[in-house]
Amino acid sequence: MVKRRNFIKQIAAGSLAALSVPRLLAAPLTTGKSDKLGDLLPTRPMGKTGVELSIYCLGGYHVGRAKNEKVSQAMIERGMELGCRYYETAWIYHDGYSEELFGKYLTPKYRDQIFLATKTNAKTAAGSKKQIEDSLRRMNCDQIDLLYMHAVRDPSDVDGRIAAGVLEVMLEAQQKGQVKYLGFTGHRMTSAQRRLMERVAGKDPFVAVQIPVNPLDVAKPDSFTTALIPELHQRAYGVMGMKPLAGGGFFTGNEYGWETDDPIIPNYLTLEDVIWFNLSQPITSMVCGTESVEHLDRNIEAVNRFAKLSMDDQEKIVKKLLKFVKTERLEYYRPKLAP
Repeated sequence: MVKRRNFIKQIAAGSLAALSVPRLLAAPLTTGKSDKLGDLLPTRPMGKTGVELSIYCLGGYHVGRAKNEKVSQAMIERGMELGCRYYETAWIYHDGYSEELFGKYLTPKYRDQIFLATKTNAKTAAGSKKQIEDSLRRMNCDQIDLLYMHAVRDPSDVDGRIAAGVLEVMLEAQQKGQVKYLGFTGHRMTSAQRRLMERVAGKDPFVAVQIPVNPLDVAKPDSFTTALIPELHQRAYGVMGMKPLAGGGFFTGNEYGWETDDPIIPNYLTLEDVIWFNLSQPITSMVCGTESVEHLDRNIEAVNRFAKLSMDDQEKIVKKLLKFVKTERLEYYRPKLAP
């Protein structure tokens, strides 16, 4: 592991090796598409599947955190109106409430127009089977488009889930038609994703991976963006960038104990800076949660104006965040850096 003090010295000295963003080309955008409901957001391909996804995905965690159910419903309706056709959630988001909201307000009207993802974080085969069945029931659908093995923490966690039969249950659900595609997520350390890829080498059932992607991630050791995305592209995975705003940490605080009177947005970067940075990475879609229609409008307005940033502009954005590399609770989902 890179020692934090040495890492800070490296990037303070302008080491581009420590700071550079992936030198991979993001897939071109497909624009001008529409369905029977109206114009669609731009899309990118999901790896090797041939599926095209909205470059903005409405994340279900924050849909479930809206101040009341009417606001949650309004966000779903507004997302559809604005051309978003990719929605993701997880049973663990508010004990199934987020999935229930999708089953009440999204799938009954729009199932044929959307791509729907959810997740299982179970540690046992029985637990995973129950979560999949409960997710189908709560979301009021017969098939999940993309099921993730959720929040793999480290290599031992990966080994434990596979030994307990979790992957086998996911494959069985796929064979039964309950699930179309399989993927995995994780936001703690890249060694977890690498271990899972090692375990399925030669017979890989996965087509998508969801990882943190934001400019602060690039400034840190063990960056998902710089260290892992090139490996994911070698496997032709669709890459979904979550935590684009560090779970709210780029603003004045988050629900995990981070508060500041010197927020990244707007004191250092604009919302458009961050969204354009994220979409300039070689990802399929940016998974972003909002808790109001106004926030959703603001985010998608920036998405619709998106123009790919040059490498120089991306590195300028990252350098503005160097002072926050030591701020542990800002990216609350990452382990503490070594002293």
